[in-house]
Amino acid sequence: MTKDDAIKAIEGKRVPEADGFPDRDMSQSYNLALDHAIEAIRALPDAGWRGIESAPAASQKENDNLRVLVIGGIHTEATIILADGEWWRLRANQSSKAVPTHWMPLPPPPEKA
Repeated sequence: MTKDDAIKAIEGKRVPEADGFPDRDMSQSYNLALDHAIEAIRALPDAGWRGIESAPAASQKENDNLRVLVIGGIHTEATIILADGEWWRLRANQSSKAVPTHWMPLPPPPEKA
């Protein structure tokens, strides 16, 4: 299930004021809880493989030393590399077979005990 699927399912649970509830305040509270659930889902990081065109750009300061998982091109197995989206884009413009086709963010490393 994607994030969009989950949001659509939750939105389908909204109720008109007081519909099936003893009073209007209860139905509003119910709908507000659904709104909070939707916000929480939207705040979740996207999971899974993403197209290489959406890879982070190396020129963005927050991407310094950012490592990501890539696959495709010469990477026949998932490989951890530095997020150098500029290199990928340059090679893609040259139709290089070295360019990965997909990437995935890695979770932060565990905190040291």
